[in-house]
Amino acid sequence: MTVLTREERERRVLDLYNQGRTYREIAKEARISPRDIGHILRKAEQNSQRQQQEDLGKNNGRAAEPLDKTTRAYQLFSEGKKPIEVAIELGLDRSETIRLYRDVWKLKHLYTLNSVYEQIGEEIRAFLKLYRIAKNQGMLGNLDAFVSILESAAYDIPALQRQIERLKNEVQSIQYQKQECL
Repeated sequence: MTVLTREERERRVLDLYNQGRTYREIAKEARISPRDIGHILRKAEQNSQRQQQEDLGKNNGRAAEPLDKTTRAYQLFSEGKKPIEVAIELGLDRSETIRLYRDVWKLKHLYTLNSVYEQIGEEIRAFLKLYRIAKNQGMLGNLDAFVSILESAAYDIPALQRQIERLKNEVQSIQYQKQECL
C-alpha cells in the first residue's frame, strides 16, 4: 500500500467527486472520513471562487462565461467569416444572421455601407455588376463623368426601349410581307 501526500489525497477526492461518486463511496475508496471530504470540497470551492474573482478582475469586470450566440456571431464576423458560415456554425436562421451582420456594420461604423444596403436591398447584385463594368472600363477614375452619363442614360433609356420595340415590329412586318410575296 502506497502512502499519498495530502495534495494527492485531495486531488483523488476531487476526481472521485467529479465522477459523481457519493461521500460514502469516496470515503471507502480514498480511506478518508466524510467530514474530511466535506472540508476538501469546501476548500476547492473557495479556491474556485477566488480564481473566478481574479479572472473577473483581469477581464475588467466582465465575467469569463460562455459567449451567447449574438456575441459569438459578432466574434465570427470580426474574424472574417461569411454570413452563411456563421449561420451554420451557430444554427441561426436567415433573418437573424442578416440582422447580426448588419449590426456588425453599425458597430464598425460602416453606416454608409448599411445605408447603401438599405436603399439598394436585394438589388445589390445589379449594383455590383454595374460597378464592375464601370471599373473594367476604367470609368471609376472620373466618377462625376460616370454619374453624368448614367443620369442622361436614365432619360434616354425609355425612349430607346420604345424605339427598339418599334423597330422589332417593323422587322416582323417586313418579314411577314416577304413571306406573303413568296
